[in-house]
Amino acid sequence: MHKTMFAIAFLLVVACAGLGVLLLSVGLVLGVLKLVFRLAFLPILLVGGLVKLVVVGLAGLVAVAALAVAAPVILAVVAVLAIPALAIGVCCALAWGGVRLVAAV
Repeated sequence: MHKTMFAIAFLLVVACAGLGVLLLSVGLVLGVLKLVFRLAFLPILLVGGLVKLVVVGLAGLVAVAALAVAAPVILAVVAVLAIPALAIGVCCALAWGGVRLVAAV
């Protein structure tokens, strides 16, 4: 009876050890495959990064050029809108000063 129990326990230990070795070997094989795929796809990823870098650089140049083209128009619009804003601001400042002066008396 005891021999049978020890035999079953020994077989379970051997099975667990075998399963552990199997899982370890699968992990090592997957790690090597992952490394191989990273090395194989590295040039493709580098080209993709280079393309992104060039596209972002070109987008920045287009934005600067658009700002340089639109700057005179923006300045003209702001200058035209600044005259009524200045007049309204002066009137409001005088009104506010008058209200504060009357409130102080």
